[in-house]
Amino acid sequence: MTTVTTLADLQRESWQLTAHCQGRNCGSARRMNLAALIARFGPDHVFINDQKIPPLLVCRRCGHRGGSLTINV
Repeated sequence: MTTVTTLADLQRESWQLTAHCQGRNCGSARRMNLAALIARFGPDHVFINDQKIPPLLVCRRCGHRGGSLTINV
């Protein structure tokens, strides 16, 4: 079993992160650019229970700030 906790782990396993809008009645989602996240936060950034990335998310559909992240295998 592989342990995946960092952005580099996600990239190594070819998994993706999807950002989900938490704006009222929106439900928009999009895949995150892992290379850009690694460039900004570093390869060893732990995304589990992350408190840095979700508050920075801005929905392209409704403009809501903040969101949640899910893993796509």
